[in-house]
Amino acid sequence: MNFPEKLKKLRKENNLTQEEVASKIYVSRTLITKYENGTIDPTKENLEKLAKLFNVEVDYLLDNEDTIELALKNKEVLDRINFVMKIVILVISGVFILLSLLPIFSARYFDYSHGTPPAIRFINYSLIYLTFNNSNPIALITIISLVFDSSLVIYSFIKKERTSPYIYLIIYILLVINIFLIFFSVVFGISYCSSNIYDYA
Repeated sequence: MNFPEKLKKLRKENNLTQEEVASKIYVSRTLITKYENGTIDPTKENLEKLAKLFNVEVDYLLDNEDTIELALKNKEVLDRINFVMKIVILVISGVFILLSLLPIFSARYFDYSHGTPPAIRFINYSLIYLTFNNSNPIALITIISLVFDSSLVIYSFIKKERTSPYIYLIIYILLVINIFLIFFSVVFGISYCSSNIYDYA
């Protein structure tokens, strides 16, 4: 007996109409009709509501084929989320590493080469230059962390079937850490350039 047949059987045993079942789990009668016709499959949330309504286990409502199909659908959704997140990690890593090498931070300096009063000019620095020049390792730590996270992502693409759940856990923990590191790296670059004026003869 499959899910539509079990639902119809339980509803009739409890002397409930489709309308009454629908109102008790806060869905439309049309949805209950589609469930009983097998037109669409119930969501996990609605399965739990129906199980509670009829005082049965969720597993009872599903036969083996339904359980397998539901598990496959859940795995497919999870795989899609993982794929999108891994692409996001690779893009973030690539963009930050590229931008950290480009001279995008502008600092002011006094130019005395033409006498006084000095002219205020601007010079551009990369985040990596600021990191090494000021002995602040924040950007370097960020890059190392991003490279490590990206390496795990690439490994998970290559060894998809053999990737441990712990690898995914590490990937997502590093993603959160890297977001904070990127933020503080950018803040460091901006604050350093905005608070320092150099003399240039």
